Amino acid sequence: MVPENHYKVEKFKGLVIARRNRGMGSSFSMLNHVAGQMIVRMWPLYSPHVLEMKILERRKVRQNKLYYMKRRPPAEYTFK
Repeated sequence: MVPENHYKVEKFKGLVIARRNRGMGSSFSMLNHVAGQMIVRMWPLYSPHVLEMKILERRKVRQNKLYYMKRRPPAEYTFK
C-alpha cells in the first residue's frame, strides 16, 4: 500500500472573479477553462497551504464580482 502524497504543489492560473472579505475568513474564487470545461475554484486567502500568488496582469473593471465572465467564451480572456 502506497500512501497518497498530500504535499503535492499544484499550479493554477486563472481569472479572479470574486473576493470575499471576512477578516481571517477571507477567500477568493478563480475561473479557468481546461479542455473545454469551466473550472471555478475557491481558496482561503490566509491559508498556509497557498504558498505563493502572482499577479500576471491587471485590468480595470466596473464591478466587484465578475460572475458574468462564466457566460463569456474563453477566447475573450486568455492566460499565458
